[in-house]
Amino acid sequence: MPSAPCAPLLAFAMCIAGLSLACGGRSAQVVRVGEDLWVSSARGGKGAADEAARRQEVLERAERFCGEQGLVLEVDSLVSTPSRPDDDTPSASLTFRCVGKGDA
Repeated sequence: MPSAPCAPLLAFAMCIAGLSLACGGRSAQVVRVGEDLWVSSARGGKGAADEAARRQEVLERAERFCGEQGLVLEVDSLVSTPSRPDDDTPSASLTFRCVGKGDA
C-alpha cells in the first residue's frame, strides 16, 4: 500500500481512472499519473463474467505495457465495480508501476 506522502498521488490517479471510465474507458490506453505510476482502465459488458473480463483486460494491458519496456508489472491497486441496477456496466481500474525483474 502507498505511504502517506503518496496518498494525494493515489487520489489523483483514481480521479484520472474515474474520468477515463466515465468517458468510455474500455478503449482507454495506459495513462501516466505520476513519475512511475500508471493507470489502465476498462468498462463494458454486463454481469459478473464481464466484471472479471474487465479486470483481466486491465491486467493484461498493463503486463503488455511493462513487457514492451523490458520490465514487469507491480500492482499498486486494482478496483473493480460490478453491474448495478442504475448503471449496468462493470468496470475495472488498475494503478501500477513497471519495475525491473529483480525489483518485483
